[in-house]
Amino acid sequence: MPPRERIGAVIPCRLDSTRLRRKVLRRVRGRALLDRVLDRCREVAGLDLIVVATTDRAVDDPIADHVAAQGVPVYRGRLDDVGKRLLGAASAHDLDWIARVNADSPFVDPRLLEAAIATVRAGSVDFVTNLHPRTFPYGVSVELVRTQVYERLVELREGPEERDHPTQVLYRLADRLRVRRIHKPGPPAGHLRLTIDTPGDLERFGRMLDVMAKRGLSWERTGYEDAVALLQEGAVP
Repeated sequence: MPPRERIGAVIPCRLDSTRLRRKVLRRVRGRALLDRVLDRCREVAGLDLIVVATTDRAVDDPIADHVAAQGVPVYRGRLDDVGKRLLGAASAHDLDWIARVNADSPFVDPRLLEAAIATVRAGSVDFVTNLHPRTFPYGVSVELVRTQVYERLVELREGPEERDHPTQVLYRLADRLRVRRIHKPGPPAGHLRLTIDTPGDLERFGRMLDVMAKRGLSWERTGYEDAVALLQEGAVP
């Protein structure tokens, strides 16, 4: 029997984001945004590892210190090549599969990641995604790619945009891959935003947590569906 393949969540992040600096360490209702993403990843059954992939610059030392204090592995690589940073983290920790998780997505859904993991465990697939076509809200993404496949395609990237957006090449060359796509049940919600890109997004996330608390919803246990319902009814302006 072949050895069980290792699957890891790799979270790329940095502190000098242009639209919202230091956002991953900003505290929302008492907890750093990055910690909320880590909390979600810890709930995923079937993950062998969670690793934060930040840059090797001094400006990102606070990220490395913050997560290392929690016992979370850190990989540090180049600012201008996120794909190589993902691969470096995978190589350093012997990961056969990379689940890319965005550090600004506190509503990343453990159940969706578990569904993707079950798909790759069943075999005959290189890449699992729920992004194309987009039926889930922004900030509720699943991208799970075989490390060997990604390593090959990284060498075929075109231009700086594909180095900054590490999975674009997977969609451009999807016809070369065995792809499985996850679609949202019910009406599409791809027009809704649950990601944190701007100060307004951060403030709205805080208001959403307040509304959830008033309604007896626990953020730690709520799925993205509850957040979608709040947005659709206008409960969180």
